[in-house]
Amino acid sequence: MGNVIQIAAAQARRSRRHAGDLVARIDSLRADAERRGLTALAYFLDIAVTEAMVQARRCAEDEPVSQPAATSSHSPASD
Repeated sequence: MGNVIQIAAAQARRSRRHAGDLVARIDSLRADAERRGLTALAYFLDIAVTEAMVQARRCAEDEPVSQPAATSSHSPASD
């Protein structure tokens, strides 16, 4: 038993879902609920779409915006 091989769990990496990714999916579920006459469900899914859009906007505002690199070689310390 000198040769022990440890096998890691083989799971595919998934990208994290964000609120913005779910907006279209929730909206399609809402449309399907309306088509089937499930008005109460469609109402709650409409609220979920609105909330997902708000969360997506908040996440976009919280993400740092990358700044372009400075192209000037002049530094104030060299004056």
